[in-house]
Amino acid sequence: MDADQKIEELQAKIAALEGKILSAGEAAKYQEQLEFLANTALDFLGQTDQSDIFEYIGNKLVMLIDDAIVIVNSFDEAAMELQVRYIGGGEGIVDKIVAVLGRQPLQQTVILTEDTMQKMFKSANKLYQFRGGLHESSDGNIPKPVASTLETLIQANETYGITFERGGELYGTATIITKGDSRLEDPKVIEGFIFQCSIALYRQHMEAELRKAKKEAEESDKLKSAFLANMSHEVRTPMNGIMGLAHLLANPDVNSETQQEYVNLILSSGNVLISLLDDIMDVSRIEAHQVVASKENFQLNELIKELHGFFSTELEVMGKKVLELCYKVALDDASSIINTDRLKLRQVLVNLLSNALKFTDTGRIEFGYQLHQDQSLLFYVSDTGIGISPEKQKRIFERFVQADDSLSRHFGGSGLGLSICKGFVDLLGGKIWVDSSPNRGAKFYFTIPDVNQSGKTVDKPASQGLKASDRNWEDKTILIVEDDHINYQLLEVVLKRTGVNLLHAVTGMDAVRFCEEQPNIDLVLMDVQLPEMNGFEAIKLIKQSQPDIPIIVQTANSMNEEKNRADEAGCQGFMTKPISLNIFMSEVDKFMQKA
Repeated sequence: MDADQKIEELQAKIAALEGKILSAGEAAKYQEQLEFLANTALDFLGQTDQSDIFEYIGNKLVMLIDDAIVIVNSFDEAAMELQVRYIGGGEGIVDKIVAVLGRQPLQQTVILTEDTMQKMFKSANKLYQFRGGLHESSDGNIPKPVASTLETLIQANETYGITFERGGELYGTATIITKGDSRLEDPKVIEGFIFQCSIALYRQHMEAELRKAKKEAEESDKLKSAFLANMSHEVRTPMNGIMGLAHLLANPDVNSETQQEYVNLILSSGNVLISLLDDIMDVSRIEAHQVVASKENFQLNELIKELHGFFSTELEVMGKKVLELCYKVALDDASSIINTDRLKLRQVLVNLLSNALKFTDTGRIEFGYQLHQDQSLLFYVSDTGIGISPEKQKRIFERFVQADDSLSRHFGGSGLGLSICKGFVDLLGGKIWVDSSPNRGAKFYFTIPDVNQSGKTVDKPASQGLKASDRNWEDKTILIVEDDHINYQLLEVVLKRTGVNLLHAVTGMDAVRFCEEQPNIDLVLMDVQLPEMNGFEAIKLIKQSQPDIPIIVQTANSMNEEKNRADEAGCQGFMTKPISLNIFMSEVDKFMQKA
């Protein structure tokens, strides 16, 4: 290598060394930027109030960017709008903006379009230049002439935007307007800071969600605890009466009149328990979306009159004879034929009327309906009772909630009735609400839309027929599949009066064997929960060899799935325990007539 080549190499090394020395001269500024990001990251950890964090972000951006105006906005997802939370970057900047816009810019909102939302996601944590200046950055909310005047006044040069985003959620935006001839020198540092901002906003959002979830969980636990305590009371009270009266009935000295009184009280307590279980099951079905509407044509006025008669009797039983009960209807009987779910409509009215009777001692209870022009019906139940406070009105339609949930409350109940009412009214396509104030009574309203079927006919319910003792089924055979001795004994006592021949199977396997060995069985009454083989498995085997044998399922499970399984298995009937003996005998009689 000659001397000239060595000199050239040496000059090249010197030039490279000089470049490194020049870069080292910028090290101080680079170090400042690192310290800035480190310090702000620590500061964000101490931010607890979201209303302060946007102002903090704005102040830090003004410190970071020389000769620029900064606008920081928060994002409201529910309203799909931005709200101006901070403006800084020059003395009197807000006054200048007010002079041009004619209004205070802080706290102003901007409604966003879907297109703008997409642009915001694209610019998430990355600087984006608005070629259209303030007009474009405001999503067109600042007209071009006004934007031009404002840009001249503040000596705007370039306008940039950047979005705070984390986890697919938008939290706000920052607009940066350089002034005079200045430009953004360190965009990567700005983007790094905005990324920190997004993380901090995301953390605050998650902390807020956790606090909300914790509060809801605590409220739910409190409600459930109160509900369980209440259920214990509601179950044990009638059970105490049933057990006590049963012991009294065992006394041989009790005369027939007193016995009948005890029996009536036991039946009444039993009905309370069944009603409570029905409420719990209804709430479970509603929450599982397993309730369906079974629409039929029926005369509404007949239902209203039936309820009036029933609750008039209840008034006497409750010792509230001074309380007036009346009803009003909007249609004559012939025109009051409607098409909806009669049982669910009846239960809603029963629950509302039961509440009215419970919470009203004197005055008047009125119920009925009005017809709207759109053919919808507005039902109402009003009373002059204790009323409901405004804060309780917001929650009484929630499950487990009662207007009085204290231990010293004067009124019983599960706290499920109004929740069931709302579930059924929603199912029927209506709405329910209340108008009340403390000590001035309450008026509950609910609507059922488009149900007027004036001119249609109504299918009359079939007669329940004769008493058990008046039936003669001596030439018939019924197989009872039941593993509970008391339940079998009850059916045996009732059916023996008809002279019918009874067979008893305790297991599903026994039921299959009986059907194979006894070809003359006219009807099978099948329980579902059985030892060795469940009822549905037994039905499947029975139907394979004897598809025409009628089977009625009897079960304590009243869920819709159970009814569907019975239908799919080819059963001819389905009854839920406890079974009304009149309905039971009427249902069995259908198959005895055919056999």
